[in-house]
Amino acid sequence: MSQNWNAPVASTASLQDGRTTVNAALEALRTAHSGATAPSATVAYMLWADTNEGWVKQRNAANNGWVYLWKLADLAGAGVVHRVAGWVTHAATTLTLSQIPANHVVLRQGIYVAEAFNSDGTDQIKGGRSGDDDAYATLTDVSTTGVKTPTSGAEIGLYSNSARTPIFTYVAGGSAASTGKALCWIEYMLVPVQP
Repeated sequence: MSQNWNAPVASTASLQDGRTTVNAALEALRTAHSGATAPSATVAYMLWADTNEGWVKQRNAANNGWVYLWKLADLAGAGVVHRVAGWVTHAATTLTLSQIPANHVVLRQGIYVAEAFNSDGTDQIKGGRSGDDDAYATLTDVSTTGVKTPTSGAEIGLYSNSARTPIFTYVAGGSAASTGKALCWIEYMLVPVQP
């Protein structure tokens, strides 16, 4: 059974009972309420290390269910957001980022334009992978500086059991640009193998 949070201590409790209750509550916090069954007293957003299923779970906002966060097993990098990034420029229009390992979920992508691209047409960058060049970010205007909000491609938020190599590509709508520089990135999280 999981440790339960039984504080606060009743005003009529003895000093010994109060100390026992507080120590048990602190132990429950220290171990994320670890145990094979859910804690009996729950509150929204509390953590539970479910030793039966082997998952760290968090109570949902409505306090009526558990959200799976990450496996308790030693999966290297599980639960940690990783980022791969690099620059697309007017002179180097294709950026190939470091490979994302198998069993991941791409969480989000981003583009920061440090120097506007200046072709005589529409200047855009898209982000994807081999076989799907806009899997992560559809065409995004890069003719002005600043942080851009790319429209997410179809693979953002999806589990992939295959390693992927993200690619960002500059697309000039007219003649080639003579200036332009954009930092592009992908954020992902390694996850256990999908059951």
